Amino acid sequence: MSVMDTAKIDGMGIDGDTLVLMVSDHFTWVIGGEEHLKMYQNKLNSYIRFIDEKGYCGYYRNKNFSSFRIIIYTKYPAPDYFSVFLDSAKDKLDKKNISITVERVKEDE
Repeated sequence: MSVMDTAKIDGMGIDGDTLVLMVSDHFTWVIGGEEHLKMYQNKLNSYIRFIDEKGYCGYYRNKNFSSFRIIIYTKYPAPDYFSVFLDSAKDKLDKKNISITVERVKEDE
């Protein structure tokens, strides 16, 4: 599972009354920046649909969530335009009580 697989949730868990969805990204940004952003747009749209359609009910029955968080785990540092992309989605996501964070996963040295 990864950012390119829009038909799957990469990871899911609960933090209090927040549903946490995880995105895994092991791709480099060196080549294909526009394509990489398109993968994110598609993946985030599928996660928003999953939330809107309450797809999580099949996993967490009788659980009501007051908020949602999407955590993006990246292997490589993202360029500045990725932050601009996420900022542009923030207003739409805030209205749905969805937050996004990005964490870079560093390999053990």
